[in-house]
Amino acid sequence: PRRTRSGRTITQLQLMNEIQECCEAIPHMQREIRPAATFPDDVAHVARELSPRVIQFSGHGNAVRAGAYAGALAFERGGTLQPVPPDELIRLLREDCPDLQAVLLHGCHTLRPLGELIHREMPHLYVIGWDSLLE
Repeated sequence: PRRTRSGRTITQLQLMNEIQECCEAIPHMQREIRPAATFPDDVAHVARELSPRVIQFSGHGNAVRAGAYAGALAFERGGTLQPVPPDELIRLLREDCPDLQAVLLHGCHTLRPLGELIHREMPHLYVIGWDSLLE
């Protein structure tokens, strides 16, 4: 398990399992699965290249509980958590995903406040997130 700066334990993501489940559930001709290692560079590049209608982000939604990053989705990179400022995520979705219809936020407690904030800023989107811990 990973730990936040405050020492709180964060369970390691099982992203390969998640990718495998997506591959099994979505027909080959209807999916493009591209892991994005860094935000915003890799994510923006893939978003501009593919112009997705549905995009999924997997990370930790409960890594930061206070301050400007409260509720932000945090990605793992090199054993550390990297929270993404909610306003940067929304800007990327708005500018780099013109055909976007739905956002899936796959991580603990991603529905509130992040999912609600995305929906408030982009009310035409379906936003799917979690309101609990994932196990």
